[in-house]
Amino acid sequence: MYRWLGGGHDARTDTLLRYIPRLGAFCALAVVTTGLLDVGIALPTPLLLAVCWLCWLSLTAVCGEFTAYPWDRLMCEVGALVLFLPGLHASAPAPAGGRATTWVGWLAVHTPPHAGVWFALQFLVFRVMLGMGKIKFDGVWWNEGCQYIRRFLWWQPLPSRLAYAMTVRAPDWLMATLLVGMFVAEMVLPFAIFFPCSGFLGPCARLSFAVATVLLQVGINLSGNYGIFNVLTSALAAIVVSAPPAASPNPSDLDFATGWNALQWLATLYSVLVGCMYFPSCSWCTSMWPYNDSMPSPCTIQRPLASTWWSFLFIWHRFPCLRPVRRRLFRFLRVMAPLRLVHGYGVFTVNHPIGKGKRSGLAIAGSHDGETWCEYEFRCDAIVHPRVGR
Repeated sequence: MYRWLGGGHDARTDTLLRYIPRLGAFCALAVVTTGLLDVGIALPTPLLLAVCWLCWLSLTAVCGEFTAYPWDRLMCEVGALVLFLPGLHASAPAPAGGRATTWVGWLAVHTPPHAGVWFALQFLVFRVMLGMGKIKFDGVWWNEGCQYIRRFLWWQPLPSRLAYAMTVRAPDWLMATLLVGMFVAEMVLPFAIFFPCSGFLGPCARLSFAVATVLLQVGINLSGNYGIFNVLTSALAAIVVSAPPAASPNPSDLDFATGWNALQWLATLYSVLVGCMYFPSCSWCTSMWPYNDSMPSPCTIQRPLASTWWSFLFIWHRFPCLRPVRRRLFRFLRVMAPLRLVHGYGVFTVNHPIGKGKRSGLAIAGSHDGETWCEYEFRCDAIVHPRVGR
C-alpha cells in the first residue's frame, strides 16, 4: 500500500507514514465500535480487518529489517488469521438455532468461529512458545549454573530498572529456578493444545499452559520492552482455554464447496502445514530459507533438535524422483513469502552475545591533539530504560 500510494524518497513519504497507521487504527476501532454500539451499519468485518492487515503489512515490507523481529512478524500472521473470525455484536440473547459465545462482558459473536481457524490460532501459540524455547534450550543452556536469564536481563536492548536490579542482586538459585520455569512454559506445556477440551486432564493442561504463558509475558514485559509481543501472545493464550466451536446444526455450513468455508479451510491448512516447515528456522532465517532449497539453514543446523527436523524436511534429496516436487514447493513458498503469512520463531541462542554475558555499549571520546583520547561519561545511566543513550 505504501508503494502503491507513491511512497518514496520525496515530500509525500512522511505524510504516508502518518496516515497509513491512522487508517489501520480507524478500521480496527470500527470493528469494535460497530459491534459495541450496535449502530445497525452493515460494515463487513473481514474487509475492515483486511485493511488493518494490509496497512501493517505495507509498513513491515517498507521498513525492512526494522520490522523483522518476531513481534512484528507475529502481528502479520495473526492479522491474516483473524480475517476469518466472525464479527462482533452487542451482547444479546442467542438467536433461534444459534449460540452466542461471549468474549467480553458487552460483546459477543452469534456465529461460532470456524473450527479450523480456531485450531490454527492455537497451533500458532504452540509454534511461538516452542519456537522460542527450541532456540534457547536446544543447546548448552545449563552451563555456568543456569545463569542464562541473568545474561538475558543484562544484554537485552532496553532493560528496565527491575531487570538491572535482578542482574546485580538476584541470587543464583533464583535465576536457576526462573530458567526451569521458563523451560516448562516453553518446552513442555505448549503440547497441551493437543489435549481434548473435555474431561479433567485436558482443561487443566490447557489452563496451565495459558497461565504460564501469561505469567511469562508479564515477567518479560516488566523486565524489558518488546512492544506488542507480550500483549499479543497473552491474548492468543486466551484462545487455548476457550470453548471449542460447536458443530453447526445446518449441514450446508459444513459443505467444503461453500466458497468462504473452503477459503477458511485453505487458510487453516496453509498455516498449519507451512508452519511446520518454517518451524525449525529461527526468526532471523525465516525470510531466507525458502530461497535455499539445497541445504538446511546454517543458523539452525548446529542445534540438535532443529537439525533432526531439517533432515526430515530435506529427505527428498535422497530420492531424485522427488526433486520436481521440491522445486515446485519452494517456488510456491517464494511466491507466498512477500505476504508474510507464516514465520519461524526463535531468538537469543546460547551462541548469541546474550549467552556469553557480553553487552555492546556506546562510547564517546574526545581529543585536543588527535593522539591522546579521553572517554566522556554519560550523565545518566546509559543502560537502563528509559534513559538509554541514543
